[in-house]
Amino acid sequence: MNYTGSFAHQTDTGDNPVKYSANYYLADVSVGKRNLGRIGGSYEVLGSDNGEAVFQTPLATLHAFQGWADVFLAPPVAGLEDISFYISGEMAWNTTATVRHHWFYLNDGDDFIGSEINASLAKRVNNNLAFLIKYARFSGKNEIADVSKFWFQMEIGF
Repeated sequence: MNYTGSFAHQTDTGDNPVKYSANYYLADVSVGKRNLGRIGGSYEVLGSDNGEAVFQTPLATLHAFQGWADVFLAPPVAGLEDISFYISGEMAWNTTATVRHHWFYLNDGDDFIGSEINASLAKRVNNNLAFLIKYARFSGKNEIADVSKFWFQMEIGF
């Protein structure tokens, strides 16, 4: 069993014209078996200060956390709650499959604003060559547009 927990508190500083105080927290739990796979779930919150400002992570790669469709690279000012479940598994021929489903809510009011499904298939051919196929489908609510993205990646190492 793996588990992760994080908490951070952020406030304005210096001459920031927006006075705010917002929290971030994450809980992730998963179970797995070597050479078989892993299943888990997480709850992550980028908090808001009554809709005035949202917890900011300017150096973060939100693509890896708030869904691959990149809808929330700039989180809503009302904050963002992300509930997700995932499963990954080792398959034949040194291939790994992963599926993750996200449900997104505004932190300030708990309004449901959309869901997203992410799926990937990774294949390592040898120490120097690997392939990755990724797909993301976000279904938006409350005037947030639907988004679909597809990637094909090849990695060559020397």
